Amino acid sequence: MGPFAEDFQGRKPARFNKKTPEVMLARGTKGLASKYISCVEFETSTFWNSNMRLALVLLSGFIFAGCSKHPNAGVPKETSAYPVSATLLVSTGSAQRFTATFQDAGGGSHVKEVTFSIMSDRVLPGGKSHWSANQCLLRYDIATNAIWLVPDVGGTWGSHSITAGSPSTFSNSQCVVIASGSSAQISRNIVTINLELEFTPEFAGTKQIYLATADVNDKWSDDYQKQFGEFTIGAARP
Repeated sequence: MGPFAEDFQGRKPARFNKKTPEVMLARGTKGLASKYISCVEFETSTFWNSNMRLALVLLSGFIFAGCSKHPNAGVPKETSAYPVSATLLVSTGSAQRFTATFQDAGGGSHVKEVTFSIMSDRVLPGGKSHWSANQCLLRYDIATNAIWLVPDVGGTWGSHSITAGSPSTFSNSQCVVIASGSSAQISRNIVTINLELEFTPEFAGTKQIYLATADVNDKWSDDYQKQFGEFTIGAARP
């Protein structure tokens, strides 16, 4: 799942089929006995790649070999898809309309999925444990027009999606996704997604927007902590 992996369980949330960069593998050896403890699942290729560094610690006769977090661990550098911009359009009533663009040198059809993250309190995606809880985080699967929303507890994309253009809605305690006002278009090497959202009174305040994208080879953009916009959700009137 790329950079979001450390906070997600189960079905991959969009930009990350790679496992957490903070994964540790413990190998304990004492006498002739040897056992391996995988603290969380990981891909061997990710564990032994150049983005990771080994740490050896001698403790009570056991040697623990693991990998410590690297800023770009698990994020393929050769990705061709990357986010370009995010814009808040004119609001219609209580709904807010956003547009975001993404680019891929291989053509727009080479973009598989994108994430649109609206964060509070300047929390960075992947910046702390349980960072995805109580936020408005969306994923858009381009080929199927499926929209996913992270529930309040965070760590998963939930049990189902809704289809852009349908009359469906999808919500958590922070935002409501309105499928009828959401869509995606491909033009040459550009993908544009439109999202219509409503925000709950409890989610009022200044918010930051972060984008990420994966290509059809599940290679994710590495600028997932780059801010693409900021806006303020007004408090409800009494």
